[in-house]
Amino acid sequence: MEGDPGTRRYKWFRPRQAARGGVPLTTATNYATTALYNNSTGSTVLVVRDWQCSQGGDGNYTAQFGYYQGRLTGTNYPATPLFPGDAVPNGLVDYSDQPHILPAEYANCGWITLSAYWPHDFPFAILPPGWSLFLQAPAKTTILSFGIVWECVSIDELDYFY
Repeated sequence: MEGDPGTRRYKWFRPRQAARGGVPLTTATNYATTALYNNSTGSTVLVVRDWQCSQGGDGNYTAQFGYYQGRLTGTNYPATPLFPGDAVPNGLVDYSDQPHILPAEYANCGWITLSAYWPHDFPFAILPPGWSLFLQAPAKTTILSFGIVWECVSIDELDYFY
């Protein structure tokens, strides 16, 4: 039966297993890059539920997402559990000023209204241990901020996603 030990399926959203983090408006010399890294050493995956990015200045910027195996180290920004008082779950949010554009596969995050977000009920990305999801501005000296919400889920629960 659903909910019995060993049979609980992954569905909807579990706020006690979730966290949020972000980077404030920051100006890059090269290519502004933020990343969520899965620092789990076990079988925990990070399910990216929501993100929001904004740009400062007067330009019409675009941004692109991609996966990166490893951590794009830089300045680490704190993550916060969604449920106050809980321990911070796995996941590290970093900002770096990359010298090169990284290969991306989701590059249609363009905006004129100065802000973009994920408007869907299904997850944006799933990160296995040792992987990062990055957001990068493909124009130099971009002023960019980024916020992200993720949930920590056992990898064997993904077969029952919805």
